[in-house]
Amino acid sequence: MNYTTLPDRLLKQLETLDQDDLNLVAALVEFLQYKKSIQPPIEAKTDLELTTYSKIWSQWFEEVDGLEISLTEPSSEYEEGLLDKYRQQGLTL
Repeated sequence: MNYTTLPDRLLKQLETLDQDDLNLVAALVEFLQYKKSIQPPIEAKTDLELTTYSKIWSQWFEEVDGLEISLTEPSSEYEEGLLDKYRQQGLTL
């Protein structure tokens, strides 16, 4: 089994390419280097940030649970049919 390193494998593959393909590879490498240079590194979220998100979501759910629901009479046959289906499934509306 061949245990060559990735750089060794890439060099061997590059040797088989013609000049046009080598130019494409060079352009791709330059693009990747440029992209990496302008993109800020992605930082891992800290436990503090995750806790903050958890608190925000909890607060949102509490506010939504406290909203008052006002039911209106169905205004179309479609709405009436939909409500009937819900009632058949045991939902109280």
